[in-house]
Amino acid sequence: MFKSIQTRTMFFLVALAVCLIIIISYILIAGMEKVGHTMKESALMERTVLLSRIVENYQENDQENDGKVTPEEVYYRIKEESGLPESDLASTFLINGNGDTLGIEPTEEMPYNLSDLGGSNYQYIYKNGEDYVVGMTSLNHVPGLESWFVCSEESFTSAFGDINKMKSIVITLVVLFLFLLWPLARRLSFSIANPIKDLSLAASQIAAGDISRGIVTSKNDELSDIASSFNLMLNNLKSTMQQVLSKSGEAASMKEIMEYVEQAYETLPGGIISINNIGDITSFNEVAEELFGIKAEELLGLDIKNPI
Repeated sequence: MFKSIQTRTMFFLVALAVCLIIIISYILIAGMEKVGHTMKESALMERTVLLSRIVENYQENDQENDGKVTPEEVYYRIKEESGLPESDLASTFLINGNGDTLGIEPTEEMPYNLSDLGGSNYQYIYKNGEDYVVGMTSLNHVPGLESWFVCSEESFTSAFGDINKMKSIVITLVVLFLFLLWPLARRLSFSIANPIKDLSLAASQIAAGDISRGIVTSKNDELSDIASSFNLMLNNLKSTMQQVLSKSGEAASMKEIMEYVEQAYETLPGGIISINNIGDITSFNEVAEELFGIKAEELLGLDIKNPI
């Protein structure tokens, strides 16, 4: 798909960073939503439990009606004694199994599930084109309120507005980071690929007969070591050619040239193996013997694909 090392390096770095960013962002956003929902569920349930206790205290102290109270009296007592702010009181109401309500205007959409609900609980509903989280506590233990529930609800917009803002901030930061990531990856890939390209270009020039230039390196890393070995080989090659040409008018034989080349191979700090056009090993210097732990005599003449 990508022919150049530089393009492949950039693609790999960017793809890896994007995957990591997406995973981390998903974990952060999912964690924030989970914590926010749990806190809101607990807060609404605790609110309705406290309101039900106000009802219980009022019922226990009511001596006029033999301990029985009416929904209207209970709702008035909740408004007077709960201490809730107006915004919370506006979303706090009483409801019974027949759909009758106190404290909230009844609408065509009353999607509350009041079946088999005992104690306190929470539920998510959808009404009037918006999602709500609702905390509920049953009042069936209070005489006169056997089928009634005290409820407190809050819309997603109000309950999770801050979380949604944080999500937007996280997504914006992720997008900005991705825009910054590409030039950083491009710069890093250039620092990796350019020395390799210089080495490839120098090898091509030597193959074409130009041995006048070596490779200039400014860093001290593995690629610099390769370039230094390449420059050393190039200098030995220049020296060999000068010695051959300096013979006083005598034609240098191929045997003499090969001897010079073999001497240059043996003095290089790196392992060098050469093969001919059919894949047979023709040379194996001393450093290569040390690296592989095999003598040159055992390999010369073998095919390079030999399992040894």
